[in-house]
Amino acid sequence: PVFIFPAHIACLKSVAIGGHLLASGSADELIKLYDIKKRKELGTLMHHSGKCTITSMEFYGKTHMVSVADDGKLCIWRTKDWECLRELKGHTGAINCVSVHPSGRIALTVGADRTLRSWDLTVGGKLSATKLRQAADLIRWSPSGAQYAVLTGRKIDIYNVAVRSWQSLSHGACLYTNVLTVCWYTRMHK
Repeated sequence: PVFIFPAHIACLKSVAIGGHLLASGSADELIKLYDIKKRKELGTLMHHSGKCTITSMEFYGKTHMVSVADDGKLCIWRTKDWECLRELKGHTGAINCVSVHPSGRIALTVGADRTLRSWDLTVGGKLSATKLRQAADLIRWSPSGAQYAVLTGRKIDIYNVAVRSWQSLSHGACLYTNVLTVCWYTRMHK
């Protein structure tokens, strides 16, 4: 290996990459930061409270990152100096995943409280909350921002923002475990 650092003392739960920056989140309540271009550790963020697990992170633009944890908080970080600009609370339990719209203006979160919440990242406030039938594991915006996917166990719900409609995709009994991730395929035009 070319670049090795002992990252965390607990299980790694989330990794995010943005340009030359890499962030790793763990069950040890820490976010570790690395410059992968220079192959060096930059430091540690410790804003989430208590004995919590960092469950999801995402860089957006070239200037910000969001992180969520099982403490129920969404933190907005400025990457220039790693200041936590906002700490947003809305979920009544753990936040399982965060996804930022391609515009960088809106984030969606899903939590153990069986809600999908939308957040205004420009002013740092709540927009809306939608009750789900069960707690979702993952949420992902499409690259165009026209749709987002919500992953719950073996089911993927695709929401079309323009027409405000859901389409469900379900893996049948042949799948013995839950779906773990979602990836959008975008066709490249020549």
